[in-house]
Amino acid sequence: MIPKKSEINSIKSELQSDVLPETETDQAIRKFVQLKAKMNEFNQQLESAELEAISEALTIQQYNQEHSKNNIVYQDSVAKVVLCFRQKYPNVKDSVELARLEENIRSEEVSLMKKNSLKLRKLDEQISELENQISQLEEQKEKLTQSKNMAAMEARYQRIIAESAYIVPKLVVHFKK
Repeated sequence: MIPKKSEINSIKSELQSDVLPETETDQAIRKFVQLKAKMNEFNQQLESAELEAISEALTIQQYNQEHSKNNIVYQDSVAKVVLCFRQKYPNVKDSVELARLEENIRSEEVSLMKKNSLKLRKLDEQISELENQISQLEEQKEKLTQSKNMAAMEARYQRIIAESAYIVPKLVVHFKK
């Protein structure tokens, strides 16, 4: 069962009035921080080990290609490791050719806009008129789909949601490097 906001507030006030001994509070929080620090250190070791494992897997996969079509590079009772490849694409920062092409595309776009400026202006005006018509039609639709009774029910709905809100505690840890 999820505690309501009022229950959490009463627990908070009890905790504030009955100050816990410093050692109990410190022990739980200290343990939490130490475990988080170990997890952070472990994640760094995992990233390093992953790079080495990928290098080894590529070597194994190269050998396997000569002998079988299988991409399984390791398997035991705990896990099976399959070497997969994800296609990545270069961006403008990585490729001079892409940067040049992007610049040429923008230049062509500006040129076409200058060349067809009158036609584009007329189209923009037509679009604006149509948007105004759409806006008026949406207002008419809104009037047909709203009532005082519906507005009252929606307000009640929002009020019940606001009254039923509760707070869930969470700890955030920032590690010092």
